[in-house]
Amino acid sequence: MAALHAQIRPFFHRSESFQNAVAYLDALSFSPCQHNCWTLAETAGYEDPQPFQRLLRTAKWDHQALRQWHERTLYTQLDHPEACWSVDDTGFLKKGKASAGVQRQYSGTAGRTENCQIAVALAYSFPKGYALTDCRLYPAFLTNRSVDKNWLLSVAILRTELMRQWPRKHVTLGRQGGI
Repeated sequence: MAALHAQIRPFFHRSESFQNAVAYLDALSFSPCQHNCWTLAETAGYEDPQPFQRLLRTAKWDHQALRQWHERTLYTQLDHPEACWSVDDTGFLKKGKASAGVQRQYSGTAGRTENCQIAVALAYSFPKGYALTDCRLYPAFLTNRSVDKNWLLSVAILRTELMRQWPRKHVTLGRQGGI
């Protein structure tokens, strides 16, 4: 893990952000399947999830460059003739309405219509396993009803994300992933 930590250091502008990213990655590696900032913070030995929440929401780091580095590293180290790409959308069940993209919609996870978010993931599958390369929230409600613009700003949905349409979501992820 130390080698990985050294390779990702250039993507973080501040040492505090880098240290929290290292703790976050380590916690992801060693925590149970139910990942959220609380369980990850407990695994990392933090008293509360604030350092991880700050890392994910407001800390300055070059996530685009890190994602590109991750993809390049993945492709060069895990290249295999039997490898393939997997694209899937999944639902995240939600109780409230404050999260971006939450509405009553069909969720394959639940097997029925529920209050949930839908995300689309791109993964690289190879004989020894798989690796997630990209994931995007798909706010489906934007294509079929008007939305309060102030609410959109409050949940930080970017205008470019608003214009995406359902049939194009998989193609967009694939192209950005170099497929």
